[in-house]
Amino acid sequence: MMTGFLKPMVLIPNGEFSEEEYCFILRHELTHYRRHDIWFKLLLLGAKSLHWFNPFIHWMCRQAESDLEIGCDEEVCAAFDREERHRYCTMILESVRRHNGERFLLSTSFYSGKSVLKKRFMSILYPKFKKGLPLIALAIGIVTLCGVLI
Repeated sequence: MMTGFLKPMVLIPNGEFSEEEYCFILRHELTHYRRHDIWFKLLLLGAKSLHWFNPFIHWMCRQAESDLEIGCDEEVCAAFDREERHRYCTMILESVRRHNGERFLLSTSFYSGKSVLKKRFMSILYPKFKKGLPLIALAIGIVTLCGVLI
């Protein structure tokens, strides 16, 4: 996991990791560093703190944290072939097993819950066409058409 704001550091637990696993872990955590994900997590924690009574905010924060991990995985695996993607997923799963799914506040760790882990594996192993841009274009077109008609 990566922790720290002004002087971020990557913490790797004691254990027997292969050289490839170390490369995967460091690539993943350094991607979080480059994307400034720890600051986004601080922002999400602030939102949850201010709106502790609102279940929608808690749901939104869980979704945002999930998106941070999935986005990081997509960046890490962009140049990987199918076999490397499979080994990356296996490494994440083994890491979660070794540490019983421990989670730490304000850190970027591999585990975010079973459903998020499943989404991550699906996005890593079966990358799909991004639907966001066509949907945004469609929404803009509909709004423009409605504006013209009115």
